[in-house]
Amino acid sequence: MLVVHSLSVDECEGVVRLADREGRRVVAFDMTTGALLGVTPTKWPVWALLPGPYGRTLALLYEQASQKDAEL
Repeated sequence: MLVVHSLSVDECEGVVRLADREGRRVVAFDMTTGALLGVTPTKWPVWALLPGPYGRTLALLYEQASQKDAEL
C-alpha cells in the first residue's frame, strides 16, 4: 500500500482501518500494538471509509470506468 486514501478510527474497538484504493481492500490494524488484524478485499476501489451504525465501518466503493452509481 503506497497511499492511504481514507482512514477510519474505531476508538471503542481499538481498531484503525485504512482504505487501499489500488489494492481494492480495507486493512485493519490494532491501535495499541499496530498489529495487522485483517484484510478485507473489495470488488471495486475504496474511495472513503465512514463510521456506520452499530460500530460498523462503511466503505464507499466506485469504479470510474463503470456506468454504475457509487455504492455505500
